Amino acid sequence: MVKAMQSQRSVYLAILSLVLFVAVPFVGRSSFFIQPVSISVGNDHFVFVRKTPLGTTTAQWKAEIYVPAFGRECSDMGEDLFQPRPFDTVRFPISDALAPCLGTGRTVVMTMEWTVILFGWLPLRPVTMTTTFGSDA
Repeated sequence: MVKAMQSQRSVYLAILSLVLFVAVPFVGRSSFFIQPVSISVGNDHFVFVRKTPLGTTTAQWKAEIYVPAFGRECSDMGEDLFQPRPFDTVRFPISDALAPCLGTGRTVVMTMEWTVILFGWLPLRPVTMTTTFGSDA
């Protein structure tokens, strides 16, 4: 009996999340919660400027760096809490997974993707930003 109620509840939650994801596209987008403005790279860190209009939110992030001159690719991912900050700017260290692609001295193409997780279980449509930097960018 309890197992049947849990199964029925899971079906209702799945239907609700599908309706939110499809029928309400404005609310179903991560860009409603995280609005990336720019990202730049320093010697050992990234500087990320973003807006969080609805305050603190949790999001999964994925970074991919491609070095066209060498055909090298590096990627990393994780989950973080995004909080309002002064001037909407955060500084975070370059991970060991991304460092080999950044130390080439060549132009690199970086794609960042953020997926907001609502209620701890509902992923929204991701927001993506692509930027180019390096010696000939």
